[in-house]
Amino acid sequence: MQTKHNRTRASSQVEIEFTDKPVTPYGGMAVLMEYFNKVSLKNLLEEALPDERTSPNATRVADIGVSFLASVLCGASPVCPYHPDTQ
Repeated sequence: MQTKHNRTRASSQVEIEFTDKPVTPYGGMAVLMEYFNKVSLKNLLEEALPDERTSPNATRVADIGVSFLASVLCGASPVCPYHPDTQ
């Protein structure tokens, strides 16, 4: 069953279609990462969390922040000794 809505949409909106095809557990990750790109999350994190490291092999702090946020949104427990999931 494919349903497609032919409404006029602004370029900032995302078109969603529904099918009978099964999805993977991480099927929404592509949409989530595209949303992060659309709102310039990495740029915001780079401004908010300055990185003083000088190693060319160091993972950027913004990349670590995006990965952490995506993993928590996918169900990972936040690393916090006071969080209810860790007690």
